[in-house]
Amino acid sequence: MKDERSEVVVPGGTPVVGKVKGLFQLLTEIQILSEGEKKSGDYNPEMVVPYTTRIAFSYEGIHTAFSSLILTFLTLPFIVGIFNHYFPAFGKYEHTTFEKFLIYSVAFSPAVVKVLFISFVLAGTYLGRSTKVIVDWFLWTFIVCLLSFGILGFFIYLAFYGYVLSEGNLAKIATLAIKNGGFWKPIFSVLYGIKQSLFKAGAYFLGYTVIDAFIAIASYFLALYKTTKRKKLLEKYDIRIESP
Repeated sequence: MKDERSEVVVPGGTPVVGKVKGLFQLLTEIQILSEGEKKSGDYNPEMVVPYTTRIAFSYEGIHTAFSSLILTFLTLPFIVGIFNHYFPAFGKYEHTTFEKFLIYSVAFSPAVVKVLFISFVLAGTYLGRSTKVIVDWFLWTFIVCLLSFGILGFFIYLAFYGYVLSEGNLAKIATLAIKNGGFWKPIFSVLYGIKQSLFKAGAYFLGYTVIDAFIAIASYFLALYKTTKRKKLLEKYDIRIESP
């Protein structure tokens, strides 16, 4: 039975389907399309990317941004609290630079690896007519979502600081800890430590997403520069690459 998914067929390449499964396949499809357009000279007017494919790449941009930041969002307040001695259970031990690097890697590594991987691949991509379309739909969705999640995460931290972990709520837990002891004491200690770390964690989280977005944008414009430079050289020396 014929596959009904929308496709854009690249000369010398394989179809770019209207559904991608994961970041690796997405970047692979971009490279296939890019190489096909590079070899054909980007002169084939039939290479039109359907909207189903564009939406699929846009959706992957949303998924990649969210999956990149969720671990950082969940762990950053704890890591900031440990380094600033907001959790008495961890004592006043001063961490070495190497130890700090290892602990922060737990929160930031997944996102750093993804952003650098995307940027490295895109920086060397030939942005032909169709390639630029799908890269635009993926990358700008990814960047907008990255910044949106960064801002949203910052305000969620503030909401926890002002409402969920308000002085009144913490006072109630402190009263339970004094009266009943048991597990209420460590619960109060952890929640109070988290409250102290939320402002710094929010600032780090927002700043980190801005840096990630900047790296991704820089790789995109580097790819545009390389593509434009190649096209100008071909025009300068009147080199025509005929489509197969």
